[in-house]
Amino acid sequence: MGLASPGLFWDDRWCTSLALAGPYFVVRFDNRDVGCSTHLDEKADPKDATTAAPGSTSYMRFAYAVLRPGKRTIPEVYTLMDLAADAFGLLDALHVTACHLVGSSMGGTVIQCMAIAHPERVLSLTLMSTHSSSPQTQWPSLRDMMSFISLMPKSTSAKYAARIAGAASSEERQRLCAERDAERVHVYAVSFTKLLERLAGDTKKYPFDRAAAQRQMSRIFRRSLYVNGGPRQFLALLNAPSRDDDLRRCITSVAASNNSGAAKTTTSSAGGAAAAKSSSAVSPMYVPTIIIQGDHDPLVPAANAKHLAAVIPGSRLYMVEGMGHTLIPSLRDTYIRLIRENIRAGEAAAHTPARKAAQAAAARKPKATPKISSKL
Repeated sequence: MGLASPGLFWDDRWCTSLALAGPYFVVRFDNRDVGCSTHLDEKADPKDATTAAPGSTSYMRFAYAVLRPGKRTIPEVYTLMDLAADAFGLLDALHVTACHLVGSSMGGTVIQCMAIAHPERVLSLTLMSTHSSSPQTQWPSLRDMMSFISLMPKSTSAKYAARIAGAASSEERQRLCAERDAERVHVYAVSFTKLLERLAGDTKKYPFDRAAAQRQMSRIFRRSLYVNGGPRQFLALLNAPSRDDDLRRCITSVAASNNSGAAKTTTSSAGGAAAAKSSSAVSPMYVPTIIIQGDHDPLVPAANAKHLAAVIPGSRLYMVEGMGHTLIPSLRDTYIRLIRENIRAGEAAAHTPARKAAQAAAARKPKATPKISSKL
């Protein structure tokens, strides 16, 4: 899932529908530094005289203003490749050798890294509302991004700190802590619902169900109120190098029986010609890839999906009219159908000699351990 978004952003109906389309089993999880995953507050955020407290929205504004042009002036605590390694670590723990990957927004960038690091373990890719971090990536304007960040929830902890510290008994302290957490859940749910509505796209075409969204957000924040890792994930996303060349080198969505490089999309032709310029001793792994993008996405403009489709030969681009940065509940069956078709294409090639040989070779290599940068 995307920036500062735990796995429950993939709601139960979505996961159940996808599982029943197979039958498959769906693994959703929290990336590091979000939800119930490992929190890295002990890793000091980069500080600057112009920023407020580490992890604040002021810091995120500063980071975006500085890094958006592509200048790596603020070091990251960890990288997108580290997040990809985390995901493979989870798959190893579940004894999953290879799987189909679905990722949205920052999650889409992470599964691109997974396909680059271990293409033999990726049976298909579904990339939603994402980009390749290329120099041609289009970002929201500074003004728009600041307006999005301004909707992030404000802390209510200070309001209760003195009362909790001065509680006359442990029972009173527990009551105040529960009251504080309940208020935080409400504040966070309302704030994130407002943000989702801003990102929803054409709400006249697809009305935004504010009540349903707030119920989902409440469920998410009752599970975990942790959002402090957002700025650190933000830096990893902004600092990421272009994946264009690595994607061309490592994967192709053109089946071996049709390797002319002519890519088919619903709205544009994805460029096999561009991939032909890349030379490598090892042939790209066949990984069927679809790209689902909204033409009203204010956070990841549609041009990024077209660029991504041109990078991955044979990838299919589905441009959804009126869709913003969030999934549209009324189109759930359409999304599931597209993903199911892509998964079936991947399953057809899951046991080819080339993939089995690559998996065997990869199994002989020592597994990399995800690391946290110590340069801060």
